[in-house]
Amino acid sequence: RGVYYWAVGSNAAMRCAWALSISPGALGIGLPQDVLAFVLALVELLRRAQWNVLRLEWEQHHNTGEWRAVKEAHLELSESVLTHPSALVASACAALQHRYAAAGLHLPRALRR
Repeated sequence: RGVYYWAVGSNAAMRCAWALSISPGALGIGLPQDVLAFVLALVELLRRAQWNVLRLEWEQHHNTGEWRAVKEAHLELSESVLTHPSALVASACAALQHRYAAAGLHLPRALRR
């Protein structure tokens, strides 16, 4: 849990780091402007990477088995479906209809059979 507190604190500090680029001389930073810009860009890159890792962890923990972020529909394929392509299309359409019906939506006309 300490990692999360550190992430919150470091995220807040790194979000404020851009203020150094406004007037670097006021704080007595003796870096050339281009070096300071590079360092601040690197800090922002690290902040975003840290946040993405935490967001990915949160999604993995809270999205288990719900398939919210997946565009593919799970298809249960049998041998007959694999040997007859038209059966595969029918199976895919049935799976899509089931997914749409479960969400309370209507399947677009182009996908209806």
